[in-house]
Amino acid sequence: MQITKFNLNLPKIKYRIKHNNLLTMPTQKEKELLIRLIKDDLINYKLVSTLNELGLHADSYLLGLSDTIFNLMHFPNDKSGDEVYEHYLKLTREVKHINIVQSPEQLHHLAHQIYAELIALQSKVNALQA
Repeated sequence: MQITKFNLNLPKIKYRIKHNNLLTMPTQKEKELLIRLIKDDLINYKLVSTLNELGLHADSYLLGLSDTIFNLMHFPNDKSGDEVYEHYLKLTREVKHINIVQSPEQLHHLAHQIYAELIALQSKVNALQA
């Protein structure tokens, strides 16, 4: 199977955690941490959805890593944050088409794409709130 490639027009400025209400560039360590959390969330989603398809009702085994990701990125807990979250869930469903054992590079690529989209959406949401 082939993974869908996202064609994104992303802004050049990337934002990170708020410090005194100022948005600054993400450090490499923060970026790597967020991408790792996204990858772990993708792996967990793939496992749970596969178990559900087999009839095992495994939803209670979801780790909730998306909540951690959204908290670290300071997405608001309002309608705009909910819309970003729904978009995130849509993107994570792409992992169903990846064999993560045979093609770990596709998983890595998807995690980076999701991170890039979240950064772009974060800047839009923050601009709306300013």
